[in-house]
Amino acid sequence: MGAVASEEVRLRPDETSTFAVVLYLDAETEDRLLGLWAALDVHDVASPARTYGAGYRPHLTLSVVDTADPDRLRPDLEAALTDVSGLPLTLSALGLFLPPPCPAYLAVTPTRRLLELHEQVYDALEGTPCWGHYLPDAWVPHCTLAMCVESTSTVSDVVSQIALPIHAEVSEAHLVEIPRRGGVGLTAARFGGGEAAIPAQSRHPHDDPPDDPHHHAHNGPRGHRDRPTPLFVPGLSQGLALG
Repeated sequence: MGAVASEEVRLRPDETSTFAVVLYLDAETEDRLLGLWAALDVHDVASPARTYGAGYRPHLTLSVVDTADPDRLRPDLEAALTDVSGLPLTLSALGLFLPPPCPAYLAVTPTRRLLELHEQVYDALEGTPCWGHYLPDAWVPHCTLAMCVESTSTVSDVVSQIALPIHAEVSEAHLVEIPRRGGVGLTAARFGGGEAAIPAQSRHPHDDPPDDPHHHAHNGPRGHRDRPTPLFVPGLSQGLALG
């Protein structure tokens, strides 16, 4: 299906805003990840839901760009993402973007199909400034578990209680406007999903609380900040199922 606008994003002609292209996951996987987030919260590791607000959804970010004309992006993104629903994804291991305090995430296996999709989205955004961590030679596919983690051992202990890998599927892709100073992220367009209504969006992971210096993606358009070091935790490619 074509792109579906949920809410009109109004920008002045000279105003640049930031947008992310994100993949949402099948309902079963989303529920499992929300349960994992809740377990982290219980152990005083703030999940994205606690950090950004109730209703925040697990996802995989393909790109973050700055543009004053999101409508111009839709046709090429539609072509790249029209068949994205059902794309298989494997959440394979716990990862950390070092040094601490740092984000923790579940690494998504970079299959050929996923890397091809990422390249197609990058090509579809040609001419639009892309944030450096999402360039083809820098992108680390992941699903965030927590931001600014101090106790990496606590996260490791919690994640060890779930069965990895998690085999998931993409439900649909969204183009999400990222507010500059907090608030609710707006879905500007939806690709590859059905005709169901678009759920209300919570803050996007790149919409950090003010003065948060630790977000791994705050490097500006085509930035050259030192790339954070991804670390995969040995022994957590498989775990124990929660009772």
